[in-house]
Amino acid sequence: MRVLMIILTLLFVFSASLPGLELKAKGPGESTDYTLNKRFSFNDVLFRLGQVKSALNSFASLTSAAEGKIAKEELQRIGNVDWETQNIGFPNWLTGIEGALRLQNYEIKKLQYELAFEKSKQGELDANEVAKFRKLFEDEEASFQKFWVSFRVVD
Repeated sequence: MRVLMIILTLLFVFSASLPGLELKAKGPGESTDYTLNKRFSFNDVLFRLGQVKSALNSFASLTSAAEGKIAKEELQRIGNVDWETQNIGFPNWLTGIEGALRLQNYEIKKLQYELAFEKSKQGELDANEVAKFRKLFEDEEASFQKFWVSFRVVD
């Protein structure tokens, strides 16, 4: 637990610069800080996951529209056009990814709160700062619980 708290502290302090990693900008006009803190942010990734869901729904619609117009052999060569993949696989894949992201975000918020609580016991943080971390954790806990209640495994 102590090692995890130290790691979390380092990540918290060096949010955009990760010790030991030499990260160069990946795109024109996009800094490494932007990539790490915006492009890879929890909210941005959830938004992108929604875009992937939309694309898979479009692919399923296209598959239906192509029925009888494209030879079955050609559709099989393209792949992922069978009913099971599109109606069971796609939803379960997306839910699995979203669930993992949400669980990790919940665990991070919990660890940040626990770290803040420990720091407060040592006089490094005041009660107001700890309360902010507690609120972030409680909000994420409620968000994960809402997700858990709403999702279902398709079979």
